[in-house]
Amino acid sequence: MKPEAAFIDRDGTINHKAPEGDYVKSVSEFSFLPGAVQGLRLLTDNGVRIVIVTNQRGIARGVMTASDLAEIHRWMLSKLSAAGAHVEAIYHCPHDHGQCSCRKPQLGMFLDAERQLPGLELSRSVVVGDSETDMQAGERLGVPRVLIGAGPVTPEVSYCAPSLLEAARWIISGYQRPSTTLTASRQRIDQGSVGQRSAIVTTLASETGSPAPRRYC
Repeated sequence: MKPEAAFIDRDGTINHKAPEGDYVKSVSEFSFLPGAVQGLRLLTDNGVRIVIVTNQRGIARGVMTASDLAEIHRWMLSKLSAAGAHVEAIYHCPHDHGQCSCRKPQLGMFLDAERQLPGLELSRSVVVGDSETDMQAGERLGVPRVLIGAGPVTPEVSYCAPSLLEAARWIISGYQRPSTTLTASRQRIDQGSVGQRSAIVTTLASETGSPAPRRYC
């Protein structure tokens, strides 16, 4: 069964991340990742509600303002709308580490969405992102979680996708689309150490049906 809503990270999932230590501070620094717009359109076309949840520590550090962020999001939403993708809401955390209950992996933004968006149920959602904090938030919610990108991850994830488009395809399939990472995972079994092989083999136990947790993407 496909989820009713998808909570989606922004930087590294929808758009290119800024270099380490920097932030996307203006529209001129924002660019969509390949497949991101198409993935959001696919979710929209299949009735999945889209909520963006993004940590924006640059505001706390004084390198950008809330107005800068709002301008970026207005521009982003206009481009997505023109492409047929509908984002129901964007929640952002402007705080630094340890200053709030909303910065992922804390659940403040998710709980706000459930309170404020009519009919939205966190238990019938999926979390999509490129970072460990996204996956930790999804684990705390007890819902499927999709990692964009590759690498060892903690906690375990439900699916690994190279792009938001591939993530969307898996989501709308009701979590039954065969994993595109299967071949790569099998290659790592062949090439990895004994310990690595054991860890990777467990991720291949189920490639269809309910999401099977995995630690390697």
